[in-house]
Amino acid sequence: MVNHGNVIGAGIRVEGSVQGSGDLDIEGTVSGSVELRGDLDVHVGAEIDGTVSATSLEVAGTIRGPVTAESRVSISASGVIEGDVSAPEISVDPKARVTGRFDMPIDLPRGLGSRSNSIARR
Repeated sequence: MVNHGNVIGAGIRVEGSVQGSGDLDIEGTVSGSVELRGDLDVHVGAEIDGTVSATSLEVAGTIRGPVTAESRVSISASGVIEGDVSAPEISVDPKARVTGRFDMPIDLPRGLGSRSNSIARR
């Protein structure tokens, strides 16, 4: 994890939404949504209780709520997400814990989708 300079430090508790542009490191606790136009790092020991959206997201702490990223979500061994995860690229360490669904757009080879639809209708 990279320190971006903007930090909600360990021992700090934010009650309410966090919104903005730029990169952010969370080491403390946020009770509310986090909406960020930038990279978000949730460090070991950090907790977020709410919806999270960012350009990219690295999770080593705990998120309780749905997660959406424009580019990627990376969940390390200590990471915990209790909610659905949506991003074009998702990487999950085998020791991470996720309770929810993954939503990743997948480009199927041309024609494959139409054949599978016709098979499903039979």
